Amino acid sequence: MSNKLISVVMATYQGDRLDHLKIAIQSILSQKYVEFELLIVCDGPVDSIRKEYLESLPDNTITINLLKNAGPSTARNAGIDAARGFYIAIMDSDDISMPCRLRQQLNFLIDNDLDLVSSDLSIINSNGDVTGIRRVPYRHADIRKMAAIRCPMHNPSAFGKARLFKELKYNTALSVSEDYDLWVRALLHGYRLGNISSSLVKYRQDKNSILKRVGFNSVSYTHLRAHE
Repeated sequence: MSNKLISVVMATYQGDRLDHLKIAIQSILSQKYVEFELLIVCDGPVDSIRKEYLESLPDNTITINLLKNAGPSTARNAGIDAARGFYIAIMDSDDISMPCRLRQQLNFLIDNDLDLVSSDLSIINSNGDVTGIRRVPYRHADIRKMAAIRCPMHNPSAFGKARLFKELKYNTALSVSEDYDLWVRALLHGYRLGNISSSLVKYRQDKNSILKRVGFNSVSYTHLRAHE
């Protein structure tokens, strides 16, 4: 495991729009001033056109094929297991990372002695037009306080030490809010979290993405308050 290498984990499946997937992948391949590998986990079979495109990508891109569709948590965990980097970044297959996302998150995490960070998000529609900003609390104490009520970090811009992701992983028993669950468990395990007050990812929010990614689980996190 290289202490410089960043492993970017992206889950995709046959239902993702290929044009959005290409834009998402290119936004990672265009990252500046960092050493990285991109692990693309195909969550179930993909068509020949998609397969041919993925096979044409550069050598620092690794494709992992799951035999059947198992959901984003299982797919991300497969990428996390295969990651060789000291750090792991999560990337969704229809979002766009800003060119210095990885470098900025790496510096912020190291400078502030953190284990996991995310950032504000720019909301975009299916055409890529920015329609709003989604913000999060920035300091560890404020993140912990919000976590007892609602999700305090953004999964589409999550970046952290590989050991955190490999130890805790996404809970495959949850169909929604698996990221929220992961952040809470990270806090309970004593990891330090922070957020960056700038938009490092353009988060695509249209009808399809809402059906794929939005939801709220009934799991209670009141046990977090007991540990404050």
